[in-house]
Amino acid sequence: MTYPFYSNPYPVMYSPYPAWYTRVPMPTTDPGNVEQFQYAAKQLLTPAAEMHQFMNSVAFNPGFAKQIKESAAQNKIQDVKNLIHTAGIRTPYTVGFNPNGITLQFQPAGPSSCFSIRLALCW
Repeated sequence: MTYPFYSNPYPVMYSPYPAWYTRVPMPTTDPGNVEQFQYAAKQLLTPAAEMHQFMNSVAFNPGFAKQIKESAAQNKIQDVKNLIHTAGIRTPYTVGFNPNGITLQFQPAGPSSCFSIRLALCW
């Protein structure tokens, strides 16, 4: 009687570190100190509200959405920025667009800011 040969479909993985290597734990912050966390959340409130206002303008105003898309199709960056500004966005941001959609990256207001928010919408 012969037995069928089965190979292991999962290759054996080896660690790149020797067995004696110990990993150093990552430094952590004090879990009881939430001041920085709250500061970041407070800074994010204004850009989030502005982003909400912009999305409402795009969602419920077809003429506005068409103007942005047409300006982007003609690669008129300044016109796109002006239209975004008219939607109520005052927080510093960068805008990018391609044939797939538009992206807004909100920048922190100062060097002590610690938040980032990115909005990407497809056409």
